Amino acid sequence: MNVTDNGSPAQGPGRAVVLTTDDLMPGDTIEAFYRGTLVHRGPVTDIAPNHGLFWILDQLTGGRRLLDIVEFQIVRGGTPDTSPDVLVPVAAGQVMPGAA
Repeated sequence: MNVTDNGSPAQGPGRAVVLTTDDLMPGDTIEAFYRGTLVHRGPVTDIAPNHGLFWILDQLTGGRRLLDIVEFQIVRGGTPDTSPDVLVPVAAGQVMPGAA
């Protein structure tokens, strides 16, 4: 299993940074960070392992999202923190990978 703890948002019991789609399974709850900001959270629904892509049902936006494992820091496991200070909104007009 290719996971690491690098002192990032992954810290916490049962949480790990995911480096490849081989470490994901449908039903895994993940959080996706872009430059240290939480931008997507939800369960994995489908995986395209040969392409490094996977889909989640995003609990922050309410939509289905296709994510690229290379574009985000993906954190799996643990109990997601839903406190308002953790759910940082994206600035208006800011473009992020996977946010189509």
